[in-house]
Amino acid sequence: MVDGRQPQTVSYGVQLFRWRAAEDALYASAIYDVERYQRAVGLVGRVLNVLRQECLLPDELLAVAEDPVGLLCRAGVRLPADLDPVMVVHAACAVRAIELGVGSGEPARTPTTNS
Repeated sequence: MVDGRQPQTVSYGVQLFRWRAAEDALYASAIYDVERYQRAVGLVGRVLNVLRQECLLPDELLAVAEDPVGLLCRAGVRLPADLDPVMVVHAACAVRAIELGVGSGEPARTPTTNS
């Protein structure tokens, strides 16, 4: 609390919307740049593997998503200039949110990790 206001907490619904929008935008690039799309999918997969290890609960996913640069570093990802790091992280978060059942009303699924 800096100036008397409470810190803003983003709801799951808002964050899910952002994550899914990033995922849609990233994957839409397949239409006009297949190589960029293939790079993006590979990088999203690497970030997703870290999310699967670090985020077993939705609250953990929200917390980790607040530090995209740190997450990319832990995933060992160096992004090419034509890919937005936040977009890559948000796309991976969208997939992990689906796996955790966030926003679906369904129980979480436990995927196998690819180490």
